[in-house]
Amino acid sequence: MKPEPSRFYVHDTWPPWLRVLVGVLLLAVLLLYFTAPDVPKFEILPAIGLLGVVLFLSHRASRSWIEISPHQKVSYVPSWYARKLWGEPVKSVVITRSSEIHLCHNTSYGFFDGFSLILRSPGGGEECLWKNHKGLNYRRAAKFAKQVTHDYDLPVRLITRIVGPQGIDEEEWTPATGKVEKKIIAMAFLPLTGIFVRLLTRDPGAIALSAGAIWIVVAVTFWLISRRHGGLREVATLGEYVWWAFRFSLYYVIIVVVTGALIDG
Repeated sequence: MKPEPSRFYVHDTWPPWLRVLVGVLLLAVLLLYFTAPDVPKFEILPAIGLLGVVLFLSHRASRSWIEISPHQKVSYVPSWYARKLWGEPVKSVVITRSSEIHLCHNTSYGFFDGFSLILRSPGGGEECLWKNHKGLNYRRAAKFAKQVTHDYDLPVRLITRIVGPQGIDEEEWTPATGKVEKKIIAMAFLPLTGIFVRLLTRDPGAIALSAGAIWIVVAVTFWLISRRHGGLREVATLGEYVWWAFRFSLYYVIIVVVTGALIDG
């Protein structure tokens, strides 16, 4: 048995919009550093280094993790922000004999309902230690399950929990589970195409037409993939497509404007 506890990082508290904003900020700083002739190269290096350190420490403080100890105990440790600023406590449960750890991919009435870690006792009782809509995928869950079984001889199962009108069904969590969800996540990076469009042209009409063409191609591709693989449901609702289009347009415009300002100097 491994003498020290093992950590499995499952979540960070940076929201997607903040990640996009930080990414655009870093890109702007780098472009300004390498393209602006009036920017002092060596004098600005300490400021860039300090910014990097602040971002690194901030991200480290936002990480949460699951911890398995050699004393047959499983814990969920919230991020530093959650513990210090919002008082969220550490959750710990002693693993009794014949109990199982379940890493779950959840769906509810056809919708993705996040990931969770559940400790199931031999009598069928369950205790949920952690649940979130991000922070896990099949590859990382399978690696963690293998590590815990090897190091502590504890059974870990990967489960897909499906909540529907008939109750809760369970089946094996496989690499094919959630393919449609991955396509949704990939769509969050679409606004970055505004960088390349702005580098190619400064004509507002061409930029707007490019945005429309990119969105239509990706939306149709997503619709075809979702129908082929099934996944959470066959197709997204019209309201979701409208919401995705609004977010794409907003971030796309911001990125185009920032890129244009850096190019024009």
